[in-house]
Amino acid sequence: MLLIPSIVPAAKTLTGEIRARYDRLSRTERRLADAILDFPGELASYSATELAGLAGVPKVTVTRLVRRLGFASYEAARLASRSASDGGSPLYRLRKEADAAGLPIWSAHVDRCIGNIQKLLPDLDPAALEGAIEALAKARSVWLVGYRNNQYLAGYARWQFIQVRDRVHLLPGAGETLGETLTSLAAGDLLVVLAIRRRVPVLKRIMAAATAAGVGILWIGDAHSPDEATGAAWRFACETVSLSPLDNHVAPMALLHLLSAGLLDRMGAAGRRRLAHIEALHEDLDEL
Repeated sequence: MLLIPSIVPAAKTLTGEIRARYDRLSRTERRLADAILDFPGELASYSATELAGLAGVPKVTVTRLVRRLGFASYEAARLASRSASDGGSPLYRLRKEADAAGLPIWSAHVDRCIGNIQKLLPDLDPAALEGAIEALAKARSVWLVGYRNNQYLAGYARWQFIQVRDRVHLLPGAGETLGETLTSLAAGDLLVVLAIRRRVPVLKRIMAAATAAGVGILWIGDAHSPDEATGAAWRFACETVSLSPLDNHVAPMALLHLLSAGLLDRMGAAGRRRLAHIEALHEDLDEL
């Protein structure tokens, strides 16, 4: 019998507690709450006195509000803010002023992209990379799964992989339930999990189902959120830091391109024949 992990209740968030109690707050407390909701991640950087000054309320209002929100102290509220920021929430990573180190904004963003790719290289185990490429080439079927931004990464990876091999699928299929798709997984298959933060709880269940079916797992995540790659034979963590509150996905894309290029080389003549056939059909069908 397959045992799938239960879903852990969500941790208390600062913004969630404010929204739940907002209608019951006093006018002064609402002024402070509005200031926090504008930039909830900034709370981790301010003392209670500084926050009160920014909101234009007495310091005692800060103490009263955090207790009304269910936090034992202001420090507990700051820790909740820091935890949400570390978890990848764009809302908690908003800042009043962006830090671009004095560079033009476009130049600073390009530097960050390059830096993220460079951070990927030292931790990239050549043996693991070769093993992952070999698994992509030999698998009976390759399945890709990703939610939120990861869905687009999974779609990009499939688009590249199908150039040189068949039986590459996104999971779940369009309009299908997970059960209808997962039942097709079998030993000898490979599941590629795109798990850049923030992940959805059902991903653990999908991986558990794949493991129970004897399916190999290739896990691509980020370098900042907890490692949930239980059961994965190949694991890669990508840097996603950004100058903006939104994660930077240049490094995961670079890794997927590296895997695709390696797969093309590994498939050899068979891969080249498939690619040539695809191009011939493009011409016959006048598709491009």
